[in-house]
Amino acid sequence: MYENVDPYQLAIYKADVEVAKSKLADDQTLLAALTGAELPDNPSGAGYAQLEQARINVELAQSNLSDSKLVAPINGTVAFVNCTVGEFVPAGQVQMMLVDPNHLHVETTDLSERDVPEVKAGQKVEVNIKPLNQNTTGKVVAVSPQSNVLGGDVIYKVIIRLETLPEGALPGMSVTVTFLSQ
Repeated sequence: MYENVDPYQLAIYKADVEVAKSKLADDQTLLAALTGAELPDNPSGAGYAQLEQARINVELAQSNLSDSKLVAPINGTVAFVNCTVGEFVPAGQVQMMLVDPNHLHVETTDLSERDVPEVKAGQKVEVNIKPLNQNTTGKVVAVSPQSNVLGGDVIYKVIIRLETLPEGALPGMSVTVTFLSQ
Protein backbone atom coordinates (compact mmCIF):
# COMPACT_ATOMS: atom_id res chain seq x y z
CA MET A 1 0.00 0.00 0.00
CA TYR A 2 2.83 2.42 0.81
CA GLU A 3 5.43 0.79 -1.43
CA ASN A 4 6.21 3.77 -3.63
CA VAL A 5 6.00 6.41 -0.90
CA ASP A 6 9.13 7.96 0.49
CA PRO A 7 9.44 6.76 4.14
CA TYR A 8 10.41 10.23 5.31
CA GLN A 9 7.39 11.78 3.59
CA LEU A 10 5.21 9.08 5.13
CA ALA A 11 6.57 9.90 8.59
CA ILE A 12 5.76 13.58 7.98
CA TYR A 13 2.20 12.72 6.93
CA LYS A 14 1.71 10.52 10.01
CA ALA A 15 3.07 13.29 12.25
CA ASP A 16 0.71 15.79 10.59
CA VAL A 17 -2.21 13.45 11.32
CA GLU A 18 -1.18 13.16 14.98
CA VAL A 19 -0.86 16.97 15.27
CA ALA A 20 -4.29 17.37 13.68
CA LYS A 21 -5.79 14.80 16.10
CA SER A 22 -4.22 16.63 19.03
CA LYS A 23 -5.51 19.98 17.75
CA LEU A 24 -8.97 18.44 17.29
CA ALA A 25 -8.91 17.12 20.87
CA ASP A 26 -7.84 20.55 22.17
CA ASP A 27 -10.55 22.27 20.14
CA GLN A 28 -13.17 19.78 21.34
CA THR A 29 -12.11 20.48 24.95
CA LEU A 30 -12.40 24.22 24.35
CA LEU A 31 -15.81 23.77 22.71
CA ALA A 32 -17.01 21.66 25.65
CA ALA A 33 -15.79 24.32 28.09
CA LEU A 34 -17.54 27.08 26.15
CA THR A 35 -20.84 25.25 25.75
CA GLY A 36 -20.99 23.70 29.21
CA ALA A 37 -20.61 20.15 27.92
CA GLU A 38 -18.75 17.49 29.88
CA LEU A 39 -15.00 18.01 29.92
CA PRO A 40 -12.41 15.25 29.69
CA ASP A 41 -10.74 14.13 32.94
CA ASN A 42 -7.62 16.21 32.28
CA PRO A 43 -8.66 19.11 30.06
CA SER A 44 -5.77 20.69 28.20
CA GLY A 45 -4.89 22.81 25.22
CA ALA A 46 -3.81 26.37 24.65
CA GLY A 47 -7.37 27.60 24.02
CA TYR A 48 -8.66 25.94 27.20
CA ALA A 49 -5.77 27.43 29.21
CA GLN A 50 -6.51 30.91 27.82
CA LEU A 51 -10.19 30.49 28.63
CA GLU A 52 -9.43 29.46 32.21
CA GLN A 53 -7.03 32.38 32.62
CA ALA A 54 -9.70 34.75 31.29
CA ARG A 55 -12.20 33.34 33.83
CA ILE A 56 -9.70 33.84 36.66
CA ASN A 57 -9.06 37.41 35.48
CA VAL A 58 -12.80 38.15 35.46
CA GLU A 59 -13.24 36.72 38.98
CA LEU A 60 -10.30 38.78 40.23
CA ALA A 61 -11.65 41.95 38.61
CA GLN A 62 -15.10 41.33 40.12
CA SER A 63 -13.55 40.76 43.53
CA ASN A 64 -11.50 43.96 43.26
CA LEU A 65 -14.60 45.88 42.20
CA SER A 66 -16.61 44.45 45.09
CA ASP A 67 -13.82 45.32 47.54
CA SER A 68 -13.70 48.90 46.26
CA LYS A 69 -17.35 49.70 46.97
CA LEU A 70 -18.38 51.65 50.03
CA VAL A 71 -21.80 50.62 51.28
CA ALA A 72 -23.48 52.74 53.93
CA PRO A 73 -25.51 51.11 56.69
CA ILE A 74 -28.19 53.83 56.32
CA ASN A 75 -29.73 55.99 53.63
CA GLY A 76 -28.55 59.54 53.88
CA THR A 77 -26.66 62.47 52.48
CA VAL A 78 -22.90 62.83 52.28
CA ALA A 79 -21.97 65.66 54.64
CA PHE A 80 -18.26 65.76 53.79
CA VAL A 81 -15.55 63.85 51.96
CA ASN A 82 -11.97 64.01 53.19
CA CYS A 83 -10.20 62.17 50.34
CA THR A 84 -9.81 62.28 46.57
CA VAL A 85 -10.19 59.70 43.82
CA GLY A 86 -7.19 57.39 43.65
CA GLU A 87 -5.82 58.50 47.01
CA PHE A 88 -4.56 55.85 49.44
CA VAL A 89 -6.78 55.91 52.54
CA PRO A 90 -5.30 54.57 55.78
CA ALA A 91 -7.49 52.22 57.81
CA GLY A 92 -9.29 53.72 60.78
CA GLN A 93 -9.43 57.34 59.60
CA VAL A 94 -12.79 58.96 58.91
CA GLN A 95 -12.85 59.95 55.25
CA MET A 96 -16.55 60.59 54.76
CA MET A 97 -19.56 61.45 56.89
CA LEU A 98 -23.06 60.39 56.03
CA VAL A 99 -26.05 61.98 57.75
CA ASP A 100 -29.70 61.05 57.72
CA PRO A 101 -31.45 64.43 57.70
CA ASN A 102 -34.79 62.75 58.51
CA HIS A 103 -33.54 61.22 61.78
CA LEU A 104 -31.36 63.83 63.46
CA HIS A 105 -30.47 63.62 67.12
CA VAL A 106 -28.84 65.94 69.60
CA GLU A 107 -25.51 65.25 71.29
CA THR A 108 -24.78 67.55 74.19
CA THR A 109 -21.16 68.45 74.78
CA ASP A 110 -21.41 70.42 77.99
CA LEU A 111 -23.48 68.60 80.62
CA SER A 112 -21.69 69.35 83.89
CA GLU A 113 -20.68 66.63 86.32
CA ARG A 114 -22.89 68.45 88.89
CA ASP A 115 -25.97 67.97 86.68
CA VAL A 116 -25.35 64.49 85.27
CA PRO A 117 -26.81 62.60 88.29
CA GLU A 118 -30.19 64.19 87.51
CA VAL A 119 -30.25 62.99 83.88
CA LYS A 120 -31.50 59.48 83.03
CA ALA A 121 -32.22 57.51 79.85
CA GLY A 122 -35.87 57.95 78.87
CA GLN A 123 -36.10 61.42 80.45
CA LYS A 124 -38.05 63.99 78.45
CA VAL A 125 -36.35 67.13 77.19
CA GLU A 126 -37.30 70.32 75.43
CA VAL A 127 -34.98 71.38 72.62
CA ASN A 128 -34.81 74.87 71.14
CA ILE A 129 -33.20 74.92 67.68
CA LYS A 130 -31.63 78.36 67.80
CA PRO A 131 -31.27 79.21 64.07
CA LEU A 132 -34.91 78.27 63.46
CA ASN A 133 -36.14 79.68 66.79
CA GLN A 134 -38.33 76.58 67.10
CA ASN A 135 -38.94 74.21 69.98
CA THR A 136 -39.40 70.48 69.83
CA THR A 137 -39.37 67.65 72.34
CA GLY A 138 -37.28 64.56 72.71
CA LYS A 139 -36.03 61.86 75.05
CA VAL A 140 -32.63 61.04 76.46
CA VAL A 141 -31.35 57.90 74.72
CA ALA A 142 -28.01 57.57 76.49
CA VAL A 143 -25.72 59.27 78.97
CA SER A 144 -22.04 58.62 78.41
CA PRO A 145 -20.46 56.72 81.29
CA GLN A 146 -17.11 58.37 80.42
CA SER A 147 -16.42 62.00 81.20
CA ASN A 148 -14.46 64.49 79.11
CA VAL A 149 -12.73 67.69 80.12
CA LEU A 150 -13.67 70.95 78.40
CA GLY A 151 -11.91 74.13 79.49
CA GLY A 152 -11.12 72.57 82.85
CA ASP A 153 -14.72 71.46 83.46
CA VAL A 154 -15.71 67.79 83.68
CA ILE A 155 -18.58 67.19 81.27
CA TYR A 156 -20.62 64.25 79.90
CA LYS A 157 -22.12 63.61 76.49
CA VAL A 158 -25.87 62.94 76.33
CA ILE A 159 -27.66 61.67 73.22
CA ILE A 160 -31.23 62.83 72.67
CA ARG A 161 -33.68 61.49 70.08
CA LEU A 162 -36.04 64.16 68.81
CA GLU A 163 -39.73 63.25 68.71
CA THR A 164 -40.46 65.60 65.81
CA LEU A 165 -38.04 67.30 63.48
CA PRO A 166 -38.85 70.91 62.60
CA GLU A 167 -38.66 71.75 58.92
CA GLY A 168 -35.32 73.25 58.02
CA ALA A 169 -33.39 71.54 60.82
CA LEU A 170 -29.90 70.57 59.67
CA PRO A 171 -27.02 68.68 61.26
CA GLY A 172 -24.74 70.86 63.35
CA MET A 173 -27.27 73.56 64.22
CA SER A 174 -26.95 75.07 67.70
CA VAL A 175 -29.56 74.00 70.23
CA THR A 176 -30.44 74.63 73.85
CA VAL A 177 -31.60 71.59 75.80
CA THR A 178 -33.82 71.78 78.88
CA PHE A 179 -34.00 68.54 80.84
CA LEU A 180 -37.55 68.19 82.22
CA SER A 181 -38.19 66.82 85.71
CA GLN A 182 -39.12 63.19 85.85
